Amino acid sequence: MNKLALCRIVVLFIIISCNSKNSENNNNTVDEIVEIEKEENPDNAETKGNEEFQVKLDAAFSQFLGKFEKVDLPYKIEPEETLDFDNISLDEQAEYLSKAEDLNKEELKQMEDYAKFFYISNPVRTKKFNAVVYGRSEMGSTYYLLCTFNNSGKLISSIDFAMHQLIGAGPQAGQEFIMTGEIDKNLKVTTTSDGKISNYLINEEGKIVKR
Repeated sequence: MNKLALCRIVVLFIIISCNSKNSENNNNTVDEIVEIEKEENPDNAETKGNEEFQVKLDAAFSQFLGKFEKVDLPYKIEPEETLDFDNISLDEQAEYLSKAEDLNKEELKQMEDYAKFFYISNPVRTKKFNAVVYGRSEMGSTYYLLCTFNNSGKLISSIDFAMHQLIGAGPQAGQEFIMTGEIDKNLKVTTTSDGKISNYLINEEGKIVKR
């Protein structure tokens, strides 16, 4: 083999070795970029979590919310004469329900002998707000209120959602008044009583507005 041929073989071997190293380095660089992107953008990772569990809620409100049964939409309530649910404590009534009831803690305490509050359901869960239905049993009647809260547990809106009311006085004493409530998948809310229908919408900010 002459010197020229040997030189060509050596040069060719050097070129192949360099290309192999560059390819390996490029692959490593790509892998590093992918890992960095996953760290900076965890939503792009393969194991993406459930959105409702990624929302940061106030710790006390999260505990309160967890006591309501999670239900799916569409959701409808046919009111019952009695409520068979766990009781909401006085402290939680004062913290989360007082504005919906337009009562302070002392006034709520005075009602303890004849009125009870109950966890019913958590039908709407979004990144910005949660909607719950709670019940109040009072003097033979049951009332269901629909409330929306932000992630800090502050009340956004509330409406009467359903009721089974026993009229106790006046010319209609002893008669029953029934109102049913329903939420569809588009967050449209409908209440119906004695053929009268009222329509609402829970908007993107959690406010319940009449339509």
